[in-house]
Amino acid sequence: MDSDLMAYLKNICVKNGIRVIFENRLSAFTPSSASLKARCIVLNMNFHNRKELPLQFAHEIAHVLNGSSYDLAFYHASFSSHSKIEKVANVGAVKLLLDYANSNDIPVTNMVNFMASFGIPTALIETVNETLGLYLSAKHG
Repeated sequence: MDSDLMAYLKNICVKNGIRVIFENRLSAFTPSSASLKARCIVLNMNFHNRKELPLQFAHEIAHVLNGSSYDLAFYHASFSSHSKIEKVANVGAVKLLLDYANSNDIPVTNMVNFMASFGIPTALIETVNETLGLYLSAKHG
């Protein structure tokens, strides 16, 4: 796990008044989560795939920054509305990682390398492809 990236994400939280609890006592398969109402993230530092932790952290930050009605998503949302909330957070997470890469001169033009560098699972390939395309268009447009 990249400590500079984690520090970058922590700094985003500090600047935006988001409290972060780095939890080490959860199951390796318990997902991290965010509460918009409490402006708080619980990041499972014991997660079984540690390479994904920066992505998870960025994802939870995006929930809070986007104002996702995430607190109620598990209890009241349909699958499709919950899926939309997650998609928006995934896009936000990818944007945060792209901003980090850009500010640290990390090349992002190769999607496969970008995903591997940031522990992004292949399940998010479409989201990364769309977000990266828009990012590169805006940067070079």
